[in-house]
Amino acid sequence: MQYGRRYFATRDRLGSVVSGVRVLGEEVGVDVAHLEDEGEFLAGLRDPFVFVVCGEINAGKSSVLNGLFGEDFCEVGELPTTDEVKTYVFGEKVRKVSETRIDETWELPFEFLREYE
Repeated sequence: MQYGRRYFATRDRLGSVVSGVRVLGEEVGVDVAHLEDEGEFLAGLRDPFVFVVCGEINAGKSSVLNGLFGEDFCEVGELPTTDEVKTYVFGEKVRKVSETRIDETWELPFEFLREYE
């Protein structure tokens, strides 16, 4: 997950830059209220990285995800196991949180899902 590490390092640096600009602005008397910690920009930096895998049915998408993250969180099998879009987010326990005809969102207790979706 080299790209993931680079993304998170860049995200951390951007957060530090914004914090530094805020401190500098306060020191020189510039209004920096729009750079508060809960500002839209910094909140967006804390959002999970959305990772999408697309492909034909039974092509190995779930196996790729399981291998990349080192956890068996996606169901795999010789027969097709998914016929809808699945979104995985962090949650304290396994539970389906939403479902439509073609989309499901699942909470799973895997720490890496705090940073990825």
